[in-house]
Amino acid sequence: MANKDLYIAKMRAALTEVDAARAALQPVPADGDKAPFTVADQLLDELFYAECVIRRAISFAELNDLNRDIGI
Repeated sequence: MANKDLYIAKMRAALTEVDAARAALQPVPADGDKAPFTVADQLLDELFYAECVIRRAISFAELNDLNRDIGI
């Protein structure tokens, strides 16, 4: 049987890790102009997508019984 509370707790911990990774990629003020779009910007976009997926999974788990038969 799936442990809903543990799953949600682990997914919330994953959100904390995503936030930490995002903080590590934030631009550091420097002299000169910043490139219009950098690899770090692309990675930030990927982290945003990951956060959306994790939040959607948490929401789905909170609203549903994880042990329900889906009839496949």
